[in-house]
Amino acid sequence: MQKNPCSIKKADNTFIYLDNAATTKPTEEVIKAIQPFMQDMWQNPSSLYLSSKKVNAAIEQARIDIAEFIGATPHEIFFTSGGSESNCWAIQGFCNHCLREWTNPIVFTSKIEHKSIIECVKNYCDKSMNLETYFVDVDSDGYVDLEELEDMIKDEIESTFRCKPFVSIQLANNEIGTIQPIKKIAELVHKYGGVLHTDATQVVGHLPIDVNELDVDMLSASAHKFNGLKGCGFLYIRDGVKIEPLIYGSQNDNMRGGTENVIGIVAMATALKECNTSFNDDSPNCKLIEIKKNLINKLKELPYNIQINNIAPESTNLPSILSATILENVTAEAVLYMLDSAGIQISSGSACNSRTNKPSYVLKAIGLSDWDSVRTIRISFDENLTEEDIDRFVLELKKAIKILIS
Repeated sequence: MQKNPCSIKKADNTFIYLDNAATTKPTEEVIKAIQPFMQDMWQNPSSLYLSSKKVNAAIEQARIDIAEFIGATPHEIFFTSGGSESNCWAIQGFCNHCLREWTNPIVFTSKIEHKSIIECVKNYCDKSMNLETYFVDVDSDGYVDLEELEDMIKDEIESTFRCKPFVSIQLANNEIGTIQPIKKIAELVHKYGGVLHTDATQVVGHLPIDVNELDVDMLSASAHKFNGLKGCGFLYIRDGVKIEPLIYGSQNDNMRGGTENVIGIVAMATALKECNTSFNDDSPNCKLIEIKKNLINKLKELPYNIQINNIAPESTNLPSILSATILENVTAEAVLYMLDSAGIQISSGSACNSRTNKPSYVLKAIGLSDWDSVRTIRISFDENLTEEDIDRFVLELKKAIKILIS
């Protein structure tokens, strides 16, 4: 089986990178593709002269390529600065349009969504707009309680005049890798006339996606999660779904203003085209699955108590993310710094929460205590992780724990 072009092989043996869920390295093809737009084709794509039209043509081709990748049409793709903007735009844009149409938007999400979703719902929908908001529970593996979600929606429809349910559920979680049954959730939401948005930031570029098969109304993605550049992403908005702009202007069909990030857009489309070639394999994830199994087995062999979070089947769990709680007298932060000094880069959880001292709300939602949450590490990898890399990581982890508990 050919190697996934979305994965980056280490340039040398100075460090082992195990934080791909936070960001990924641009491929050589991506870097090559953006060079003309930094040197020769740097003009504003909205201008009318020929060179600008060529730049604009590159943007539109990127829109076509991205739409094809997720089974959408080009006019349903809107470029943004990344996943967080796409998420907030989906929520705020929908709510604002409902209010403009004298309809009451009711917002439902889960307790383990990306921080951009959680904070937008709490601060914008609840505090600023005084809208009804609900946070659905998840089980110990992070799967949304569908019965609770349906009960919440039914109660609101029966009790609220002219209400429109809006549901935002991640396709896959960025800390524990849980893949939600989005197609089932879409069926439930549409049964009650609602709109479904999914944050697919951890999935786009890593697994095949078809928005029509998933039956979602909106979908967010971020380029730097699949070997594109930081500061660029897109929001898919199904034809017929109405939302208001978050940033006003003439670009993106008057839906998202601001001069387009040409370099980021070209890089994003190039990265997706590379990823798409890997999906021609019979089983593009088989190597990742084997790597994860190997990692789990070797972690279990350590003379310390290590708990693996989310041991669900591979089909409902991202093979590239492993969450592990070290049930010893250590903190994940201390382990992280010691591994870093040994040339191994991992995370103690989501990068958006890395500068806070609070326990992960995702881990608490699946039942971990505060103490267990702060001693949990996240290992996220690509398929170029070797047996030697795994052995070195496990050895350095063993050393770190031994020093910290002594």
